[in-house]
Amino acid sequence: MQFRAPALAALEAPRAPAPLPSFLLRTLLIHEYRKIHLRDPLLPSELLPVAWVGADAYRLCRAIYARLAPVAERHLDSHAARLTGPLPAATAEFWARFGGLRSERR
Repeated sequence: MQFRAPALAALEAPRAPAPLPSFLLRTLLIHEYRKIHLRDPLLPSELLPVAWVGADAYRLCRAIYARLAPVAERHLDSHAARLTGPLPAATAEFWARFGGLRSERR
C-alpha cells in the first residue's frame, strides 16, 4: 500500500532537525504509536489482510523514529540528568528498537 508521509518527507531534508524539536517529535510519535498499537489485534501475518495498514504504520513509525533518535538522544544527553550525575548512555537494546537503529550520533 502506498501512502503519503509528509512528516517523514519533512525530516528527510539535507539538514537534521534540531535536538529539542527532535526530542519532542519522538515523544509524540511514540505516544501516538502506542495508542494505535493497543488496538492492533496482533494476529499472525497469515491471518491479516494482504494490504494490512499496520505494516505500513510500523514502517513509517520506524523510519521517523530512526531519523529522530540520534538527535533526540543528544538533547537528552545535554539537558537531562539523574540525581547522581549524567544519564547513562543509550544501551544496545535502545539501538535495537524497531529492528535496529543507527547507533552513531549526528
